[in-house]
Amino acid sequence: MEEKHYRYFLINPRNAGRKPGQKQRSAGKRILWQEKKPDSPVLPPPPPPPSPPIKVTRNFVITKSSGILHDRECFYVRRIRHGRQINKIEPDTEVRFCKWCRRKAVIRNGVKDVSDCEICEKFFDEKQVSTSLLTRLFVEKRAQAKMLPVGIRIYCGDDRWRIRWKSTEGASVLEHNNYVRTLAGERYFTKGYHEQHIRPNTVTSALRYLMAYDYTAHHREAMKKKVSHEYEKSAL
Repeated sequence: MEEKHYRYFLINPRNAGRKPGQKQRSAGKRILWQEKKPDSPVLPPPPPPPSPPIKVTRNFVITKSSGILHDRECFYVRRIRHGRQINKIEPDTEVRFCKWCRRKAVIRNGVKDVSDCEICEKFFDEKQVSTSLLTRLFVEKRAQAKMLPVGIRIYCGDDRWRIRWKSTEGASVLEHNNYVRTLAGERYFTKGYHEQHIRPNTVTSALRYLMAYDYTAHHREAMKKKVSHEYEKSAL
C-alpha cells in the first residue's frame, strides 16, 4: 500500500480533556480516507484542419448543403467549402438564388461577352429594370445581350432586337430585325432594323414586348388587320 495516496489523522482521542503540558498518550495512526489514485489526463483528439475554400473556375457556384446559387464574385463564395459549379443557368435548373447576388448572376447568365457584365448591369440599373423581369428574360427565355455604343442588342429566340435610347430621361426606341416573308409563310432575315411603336417607350416596356413576341401570331394578327382594312376600303 503506497503511503502517498492516504491521509492520516495523528491525534489520539483518549487525550481529550488533558491540559497542555500533561503527558499525552501516543497517537495511533488512523486512516480517515483514501485518495483515489489520479488518472493520467486523456486529451481529446485534435480537430481536423478546415477544408480550404472552393476554387472557383466557372461562372456560378451552388452550395452542397443548401442548394443556393451564387455568382462567382459574390462575397459569400469565399466561405463555401463544398459545392458544384456551372457555367449556364438553364430554365430547368432547380436552384435558389442568393439574395445578395441574384441580379449579377442573372445578368452574367445573359451577356454574350463576360466583359460586358458590369456595364450591362449598370445599364439596367439606370433604366430601373426589375430583377424578376431580367430573370424571365435571361433564364426562362434564354435571351442574350450585347452592349452597343448607342444601346443594347437582345437575341431572343430567332429574332434580334435593338434598344436605343433617345434621351437621358429613360425614353428609348425598340427596333426589330428586318425580314422578308416568303409565299410558303417562312421568313428570312435581311440587314437592318425597323422601329416598333410601343407605349410607353421605356426599356421595361420594350423587354416585355420582345419576350411576348411570336412571329406566327404576329403575322396572323397583321393579316387580319390587312383584310379588315381592305374590306373597309371596298365598302366605301
